[in-house]
Amino acid sequence: MSAYLVTNQTISKLANQIMSDEEQEAGDIDKLFQGTARELAERLYNLNVYSLLERYDLRADIRDGFFYDSTAKFDSEEQYYMSLRCFTYQSCEGEASEKPLYKALEKKEQKIAFRLANKRADAKGARWS
Repeated sequence: MSAYLVTNQTISKLANQIMSDEEQEAGDIDKLFQGTARELAERLYNLNVYSLLERYDLRADIRDGFFYDSTAKFDSEEQYYMSLRCFTYQSCEGEASEKPLYKALEKKEQKIAFRLANKRADAKGARWS
């Protein structure tokens, strides 16, 4: 498996979307998303960097390259989901996948996938069997 540093723009979009997600719920997982979108973006970036450092023998100064964009937005919920999937894939090396933030992102993926599936017109006629 290879891993790479996710773009600042994608991380900013993820943080902005997560913080504005209407389906935020009270609970331990969503407490990880408290604070500002900028703070979440920095935490996402640090998780991605941590994963890369777990995988590769890189310089630790790659941590200095993050710039947050408060205006970054996704064009669709489908793109939000795919970008989140990409981010978690790129941030799962070594101990990174055991971090509480990573686990919270996996739960967020599940919520979005369920929401997207239920929006499909053919989902209304699907049976539970």
